Amino acid sequence: MKLFKNLALATTLASLPLVASAGVITTTFSSNNGFAGNMFDTTIASNSLTVTGLDVNLESVGTTAEISVWTRLGGYMGVETDASAWTLQGVHSVTSAGKDTATFVDVSDFTLQASSLYGFYVLVSDYTSGQGMKYTNGSNTYTNADLSLTAGIGRGDGAFTGSIFSPRTWNGSIHYNQATASVPEPTMLGLLSIALIGLGLKRRRQRA
Repeated sequence: MKLFKNLALATTLASLPLVASAGVITTTFSSNNGFAGNMFDTTIASNSLTVTGLDVNLESVGTTAEISVWTRLGGYMGVETDASAWTLQGVHSVTSAGKDTATFVDVSDFTLQASSLYGFYVLVSDYTSGQGMKYTNGSNTYTNADLSLTAGIGRGDGAFTGSIFSPRTWNGSIHYNQATASVPEPTMLGLLSIALIGLGLKRRRQRA
């Protein structure tokens, strides 16, 4: 009977769900320039990521803004003015926390596949309201264990028709989840099952 209980335990462990491990990558919030938006590239490491939010750097505290977020598999270079090459992930209304302070954008979750290059385009799509995106002159790369972010260019008003300014570093953060296993690797599960079976057989022999 204990043998079957041990096998049931191993089966239960194997069926436990994956858990999401939260992460974030941040560039800088030390701006010296600004306009309507930025394009930049992200290189995803060996695990797919689910983007759950962004932080942006907006100019006028207390003023609302519509933040549009586009992505493109393959990066932004060569398609800076081609709207058909991009996927709109959503348009989100926010209230600015002020210059050089993170303003959170609660995006609709979307996935970045493992071992892939993605372009991002983050824009104040109602720039004529007087709200602007702050950024920093120059290009920089920011890296953690999950992804690398290379910035990038600045964009003027008018989604894919605005002026291009290069190089410019997007000021912001990408918040994401990474699915991680809450159970041992399959090979370890096999060893665990064998060990549990052996333990059950040993106890049966001791009682015989």
